[in-house]
Amino acid sequence: MFRSTRCLISALHRVKDRYLHTCDQHLSDVAEYESPITDEYKKGPTEGRSLYLDAQATTPLDSRVLDKMMPYLTVYHGNPHSRTHMYGWESEAAVEHACQQIADLIGADK
Repeated sequence: MFRSTRCLISALHRVKDRYLHTCDQHLSDVAEYESPITDEYKKGPTEGRSLYLDAQATTPLDSRVLDKMMPYLTVYHGNPHSRTHMYGWESEAAVEHACQQIADLIGADK
């Protein structure tokens, strides 16, 4: 590998490490996110409706999930697999945080 390429990759890793350090603060900001979805909308017309178990992609979304996902649908929309820029780093940190929460919930090793 050329020396200039190694230097560039090394610099990118340093920037990423510094930036990911600030992602923890962003994740705590997401926890304080105020949902634009009203309580009336969250309740929805579910009483008397049948439960369809083969919904696939049309599975109804729980309002708590929507509240947690809204910042990532509107503000933090980077691809977690794009590791060369801050948008990907933010999303990667969020995905890793979510995976850790699920692992903790079910008692799995991460």
